Amino acid sequence: EAFLAQISLLTGIPDLLYDPEYIGGGTHENIQGQSLDPHVDFNILPRSGWHRRLNLILYLNPHWELKWGGNLELERDPWTGDDPSKISVLPLFNRCVVFETNEVSWHGFQTIQLPPAHSHLTRKSIAIYLYTKTRPIAESAPSHGTIYVPRGLPAGLEVGTPLSDDDLTELRRHFAQLRGQLKYLYKRELSYSEQLRDSQLALKQAIECLALPIEGKLSQRGQCAGIWPDLWVAQDARFAVKCTAVQARALVLQLWAPPALSSQRVEIRVAQRRQTINLPAAQLSTVEIPLSEADCAEELLIELSASQSWCPASEQACEAQHDGRALAFRLVSIRA
Repeated sequence: EAFLAQISLLTGIPDLLYDPEYIGGGTHENIQGQSLDPHVDFNILPRSGWHRRLNLILYLNPHWELKWGGNLELERDPWTGDDPSKISVLPLFNRCVVFETNEVSWHGFQTIQLPPAHSHLTRKSIAIYLYTKTRPIAESAPSHGTIYVPRGLPAGLEVGTPLSDDDLTELRRHFAQLRGQLKYLYKRELSYSEQLRDSQLALKQAIECLALPIEGKLSQRGQCAGIWPDLWVAQDARFAVKCTAVQARALVLQLWAPPALSSQRVEIRVAQRRQTINLPAAQLSTVEIPLSEADCAEELLIELSASQSWCPASEQACEAQHDGRALAFRLVSIRA
């Protein structure tokens, strides 16, 4: 606790947590010829859902020289090639590097090239990753794995130049890394595709079984369209009801528009009749639609079309920052 409090004080990130399983962290050792392509790390700890905030790396190499490679490199954007602002850190014994983990915290290290006299050495370090339960919405991103940017072909390869043993070894290592990354991404895509398929099926079933907020002498007929299980409504929606009373004077809808939509207009169509209303923001509005005796004897199709929509994810202070739905209003109740 004292250590986490000290790191919070140094970085300004409160309530830091550590992963007792050290997923991705712990002791690391790299040997001659190994490298680490520039990458940003996974951002969400799978089991807990915590947000990854800091990397802390402690180096354990009593003797290391700059020309041997293996130096930690921090850069802004590896996609564009050489970065003049790139920072290189020699991995010397007892040197500790702490940096924020976000969507632009690209880091890696160049190929380790030890001279024959020191070929027995290895690059050693201990890494821990620190987390918080929440993160500012502006810094958040959907969950993703570690994303690598390959460095490209080794320097010095030109048309007509013979390949040396070292060149061939480097090419094999390079393509082995690429294949490993693609295999990982393929498995991850399959896993998320299965989750997406299951979620879509569950959502479809939930919508098909959606119970409208009916009160009084009405019954729901068939499926709804454009209405979510939490009774938020899209810009266009429709549903059908049947009066269970022989005589009903009117159909009454209660609607609520979110604060972000200050000039929401909704057109309501019932039995070829149209009625347009204005919904004041953040207020409960009651709409009364007159019914005839013939209406009470028939199944009534009700269609709703709103003038605009709102996306919860656009609200910086919204807790549901990943809710990307286009919503127009909430359907609070329906009664005859």
